Amino acid sequence: AGTAEGEGTTCEEGEGQGGVGEGEEEFCCVCGDEEPREDDEILLCDGEGCGVVVLRRLVDALADGDRVLAVLRGTATNQDGRSNGLTAPNGRAQEAVIRDALADARVSPDAVGMIEAHGTGTPLGDPIEVSALARVFGEGSHALAVSSVKTQIGHLEPAAGIAGLIQV
Repeated sequence: AGTAEGEGTTCEEGEGQGGVGEGEEEFCCVCGDEEPREDDEILLCDGEGCGVVVLRRLVDALADGDRVLAVLRGTATNQDGRSNGLTAPNGRAQEAVIRDALADARVSPDAVGMIEAHGTGTPLGDPIEVSALARVFGEGSHALAVSSVKTQIGHLEPAAGIAGLIQV
């Protein structure tokens, strides 16, 4: 859609930045805008960073008088399985891993008030992710805040997961 310019990034129509999606669907970064755009333009802004979270067993942290900022009650991992490509998530696989994490934590979906989503700003991936969240947490059953740190710092590639955890 014409020329898009952002902080240090200029893309002409049909021209991407290479890297992820090269040859399939190239992303044109539009970083530095005051607000997210509402058009069909793909918004994947790369960032750089790293993050560290110090984990201790809760019983040890409490015994030592440590300030506890959060408690990880459950985790889950899976593989996305078959999808339309690298940039197209598998909604059923996302739904399954969310349900597995809730089960591992022994938490019901109604007890969750906030989700840190992958949320890259793509018109393909974000609706698939939101649909998976809606299937797990129920449409309209309770308020659920959905956030993505990528809107503030871009996609940190291998550090994207830890950045999302730190934001929460």
